[in-house]
Amino acid sequence: MLTMVRYLFIFGALICLYMSPVPAGNIKIFDDNSLSTIIAQRENWPFVLVIWSIDCAPCMKELGLLSSMRTQYPQLDIVLVSTDGQDSLNEVRSVLQSFAMGQADNWLFAVGNSQRLRYHIDEQWFGELPRTYFYTNATTRMAHSGALTRTQIDRWLQVIGG
Repeated sequence: MLTMVRYLFIFGALICLYMSPVPAGNIKIFDDNSLSTIIAQRENWPFVLVIWSIDCAPCMKELGLLSSMRTQYPQLDIVLVSTDGQDSLNEVRSVLQSFAMGQADNWLFAVGNSQRLRYHIDEQWFGELPRTYFYTNATTRMAHSGALTRTQIDRWLQVIGG
């Protein structure tokens, strides 16, 4: 009997490990609590939160711009969140590597209700991509829909003193 309980315990633990949202390489799983974690980790440090997808042509243009901006401004804190879900992990990783963004703070939507995750990010966001949030601190942010321009990023850097 004890052996059967032990096997059931091990089996249950393995299922929990398999189903839990664990990081995939350097890409973390974005769930209902991730935005608050991202903000808390920065302790009022300015950062840019960029929501993107592998199927979004303007997102690819924006990733190229962000990559060059990171080279020019190494202090620029960029958080990338892919809305593609865990089944697209390899494609997401490949895109990030092609834009030299693999070392950024990368996240991937958890499997499940993406509409709920969008709502956790912004109640006013309806899913258009790319979507960017310029965080000045933990409570002040400015949202932007559509591909960014270098001028927009430069203006924000001036605001934060970067």
